[in-house]
Amino acid sequence: MNYARGHTAAQVTNPAELYVGGLSYTTTNGKLYKFFTEALRVINVQIIRNPNGNCKGYGFVEMRDVKTAQCAINVTNGLYLNGRKIRVGFSRSFSHPRFQSPGMYYVQIPNYPDQLHVGGLNQSVTEEELYQLFNDALRVVKAKVICTNGVCRGFGFVTMVDATSAQNVMHALNGSYLDGRKITVSHARPEAPRTRPPPLSRTRHQFADQTSNARSISVQPQIQQSSNSQQQHQQIFSSNFLRENVSYTHPANIQESSSSSQIPLNAQNPQSLKCLKVSNFDISMTQEQLRQLFTKTGEVDDVKIVIEAGNRVGYVKMKYGEDALKAVDDLDGIVIKERCIGVILATPDGNAPRIKLSNLPPNITEDELREQFYAYEPRFIVLPNEQSGQPAGIGFIEFYSNRDKQRAIHGIPNFTLRGRIISVRAANYA
Repeated sequence: MNYARGHTAAQVTNPAELYVGGLSYTTTNGKLYKFFTEALRVINVQIIRNPNGNCKGYGFVEMRDVKTAQCAINVTNGLYLNGRKIRVGFSRSFSHPRFQSPGMYYVQIPNYPDQLHVGGLNQSVTEEELYQLFNDALRVVKAKVICTNGVCRGFGFVTMVDATSAQNVMHALNGSYLDGRKITVSHARPEAPRTRPPPLSRTRHQFADQTSNARSISVQPQIQQSSNSQQQHQQIFSSNFLRENVSYTHPANIQESSSSSQIPLNAQNPQSLKCLKVSNFDISMTQEQLRQLFTKTGEVDDVKIVIEAGNRVGYVKMKYGEDALKAVDDLDGIVIKERCIGVILATPDGNAPRIKLSNLPPNITEDELREQFYAYEPRFIVLPNEQSGQPAGIGFIEFYSNRDKQRAIHGIPNFTLRGRIISVRAANYA
């Protein structure tokens, strides 16, 4: 009897991570997850029963091959199922003549090398419970491919349910082939803890508090530091300060034509550093569930699920940029309801519907424009700067659909903001 991998999995308490090298440049999170789950998938489960329907105390589990069967033995042998400790090993053929005696009940079982014999089962155990035991013991928690500009860098990480499972999966799948390339599977080295500076809004408050405290206390004698330690401290402070306080400037000139206004697709802007695109999640997931998932990594400003190219896609806007980066690190590749979800920083799409705003005030903010176009559900707002760092006086608003774009153009063709007449027309990125 076959069962689909759709059961509710047990709570993961001590996951273990594996390093996977030698990946093809076309490998994705979904491909990596599918490879591991298919390799460790339970193909068939059968419990041997008496004529009255009760379990005779043993059954059989079929795996994909001998290596994964051995892996399943190492992981599941000695586990408890329905209060009884089970024994798992390679099965033997029950068709051998020496096992046949008159008057006894036999079941013919082929002697497959990838078939396991499971003994010590409770009389009331079911095929589904036995399947779930193996499924949970060999469960893939997360599969993440490391990419640059959307292209796999040749390695990734797979998180198993525990260290025992990871150790045995490593031996079973090391040297396998994925996308035509031989991969290596080994223990992942522990990653050094990452420290990101606090967001600018928090830094300003902390700086103000420290300044006020410094004015109210007397100056204490300072300990003389060595020149090396002073230089190191200054470098760390400078790098953290630059990361948070240098304004985002447009890396190239704005090119304009009679038909459209163009801006480089790879231009970074504060909005894109806070917005995340979520894909491949289960069809039953709601916006509130998506919000709760990302709340674990930081403060969430907005969540929206839309249909793109026939697929459900989620957009999550974090309050702070470092929370968005943390969400990518923590949530990209995790498995929820047997779906390996993808989480990336949302960047403007060259073919997406957008408008251009001209004659904007120098100190205009994204929130002001979002409030003005709130009824049309803006997706991104970009306020580019000149090469000198000064505001360019133009802005771009991207929408979820062409319908929203056309509604915005016809609904607000021109409007007045801070004494200026702002023009609105169609635009696109180069």
